[in-house]
Amino acid sequence: MFVIGVDLGQAVDYSAIAVIEFDPRQTHNRELNLRHIERVPLGESYTGVVERLSGLQASLLGSRLVMDATGVGRPVRDMLIAKGVEPFGVSITSGRETRCVNGIWRVPKRVLLRGLSVALESGLLKIAEGLPYTAALKAELGAFQAEFTDRGNVTFNGVCEHDDLVIAVALAVTQEIGPDRTRQ
Repeated sequence: MFVIGVDLGQAVDYSAIAVIEFDPRQTHNRELNLRHIERVPLGESYTGVVERLSGLQASLLGSRLVMDATGVGRPVRDMLIAKGVEPFGVSITSGRETRCVNGIWRVPKRVLLRGLSVALESGLLKIAEGLPYTAALKAELGAFQAEFTDRGNVTFNGVCEHDDLVIAVALAVTQEIGPDRTRQ
């Protein structure tokens, strides 16, 4: 089975797409294989992104599309639904708990990144050889830092120019890990 993670951008930030493959019959220590990762060129219209995503999902039968539904993600999600694609919407928050509001999952950024961190540290996430954006993904991963606010909250931010690839992979990984685990 495949999970497609999507972080949306357009003018300054890239839209990024990551595809994770896994065996749904394996329930414990499930290996997650990053099979595809891309950045959509800056300036690409959201209509073009919708076409790209609907075509990708159609080519990966039975795949699940998990997308950033924060901000501009909501109308893009609506465009996908109008094309017959049922994306799993995730609004990335700075909050403390995961919950579903009006069909959109509100997930703290720290939870998304924790899921990705667990998959990387446990060795469950495998990155396929020869992917064109592997070096950029590794640079983004290395640039992520936890920061503490004055109120004692933890925020996670990339210190390099972009974090789109990390967020796309995190969306795919965390959705695959499952909503029950994101409530931690």
